[in-house]
Amino acid sequence: MDVYDSKDYRYARDWMKETLRLLDEEGHSSTVDLSDVYDHLSFAEYKLGNLKRAAHYTRLMLQNDPTHARAQRNVAYFEELIRTEPEKYINQDDERGEEGEGETAESRESMTQYERYQSLCRGPWPLPKEYDSELTCFYYDNHRTPSLVIRPVKVEVVFHKPRIFMLRGILSEREMDRLKELAGPILKRATAKNADSGKDEPAHYRISKSGWLSSKHDPLGYVDRIDRRIEDFTGLTMSTAEQLQR
Repeated sequence: MDVYDSKDYRYARDWMKETLRLLDEEGHSSTVDLSDVYDHLSFAEYKLGNLKRAAHYTRLMLQNDPTHARAQRNVAYFEELIRTEPEKYINQDDERGEEGEGETAESRESMTQYERYQSLCRGPWPLPKEYDSELTCFYYDNHRTPSLVIRPVKVEVVFHKPRIFMLRGILSEREMDRLKELAGPILKRATAKNADSGKDEPAHYRISKSGWLSSKHDPLGYVDRIDRRIEDFTGLTMSTAEQLQR
């Protein structure tokens, strides 16, 4: 498993939990060894500093295989660490929660850049109440741009400082379906720049697929129409912009 071998234990934990969910749905007829899943989960939680959960998954491993000698030793080891250094491990487990939610102001101060990125991906941090009155919605016609006079853009202010806006209802259902129809046949695995060779190559940490759409892919003109709409509400030209990405 790439994320495990590369020591990306947060994602390794997430993949193992998804494996457990699928095993629960499909029953135990799968070729996946349940003890192996618990073993990987326990080690990932241990490396993340979550000793209580590491011990929990090791006990589940022993329920599945009571004779597993290393699991027996690991349970004793985890329990000893929790007993002798409770302030280091128990509080850490309790504060992080199952998915690392509920960051406090103090915990945010000590976050690494990667941890901040993870927290933001899970959802926005709560804003102070004094900003509520500034988080508004409005219609925007970009200084009376003809195409937007009758149908202005719906804009939501989602963050005060820096000012961040979210545009709503930009594409119709028909347009979204058309983009998916066009993108399907050209999707390829996403690549990353190889620092040594300078070439774009598949990377183990990027498993998504993407495709680039231009007007040449769409004889019906949907892509051109979307490009013109983007130009209208941004005031920028699409001639030097990247193509639509799916």
